[in-house]
Amino acid sequence: MQDQRQRDGSLGVLGRPERRRWPAATLAVLVAAGAAAAFVLLWLSAGERRAVLVVARPVPAGQQIVADDLTQARVAADPQVQVIAAGDADTVVGQTAQTDLVAGELLSRRELGGDGGLAAGEALVGLALEPGRLPAGNVEAGDLVQVLETGTGDQPGQAAGAGPPAWSVLAEGRVVSVAEDTETGTGQVAVTVLTDAASAGAVAAAEAVGRASLLVVGS
Repeated sequence: MQDQRQRDGSLGVLGRPERRRWPAATLAVLVAAGAAAAFVLLWLSAGERRAVLVVARPVPAGQQIVADDLTQARVAADPQVQVIAAGDADTVVGQTAQTDLVAGELLSRRELGGDGGLAAGEALVGLALEPGRLPAGNVEAGDLVQVLETGTGDQPGQAAGAGPPAWSVLAEGRVVSVAEDTETGTGQVAVTVLTDAASAGAVAAAEAVGRASLLVVGS
């Protein structure tokens, strides 16, 4: 009878086995071990981060990148993402943005021009334009433009300038830089345009004889 009571007592109330209670010391050890494991995982993740270049401010496509356009951050980027190491900033400055760069994005080599900042088939052409040959105060780096050859449609036997104005589109491109001549007082504006290499010669020839004009077009 006593043995029966001992067996019944081991089952607890209503014949169900009693729950095993973990000692407080054991629970403390388990909690500490879990915290240590979490710390190790975080430390390993931080160790995989690397310093890369980030766009500090918007840069329009076709504009040359300067040092102030860049900043850096430590990120854990996928190895397949073609990021640029922060230590390679000097290889980026001076290149041309091939797409509009957005502030905060990781910079990729695919967004930059080729050797000298130019992709294959591209050319930079400079224009020194007097007032009247470009929109006053409305040309900025990043603008889409057309370079026009302007003149007159004089016919043989006509007096010079008697024919109707004539013009033709020589090239289309994007403005890379704009600089106004403030020293000579001529009011000329130096504009550098990124265009295709096939059209650059005609643009340079028209500019040399003062027949090049610039038209800003919508993007």
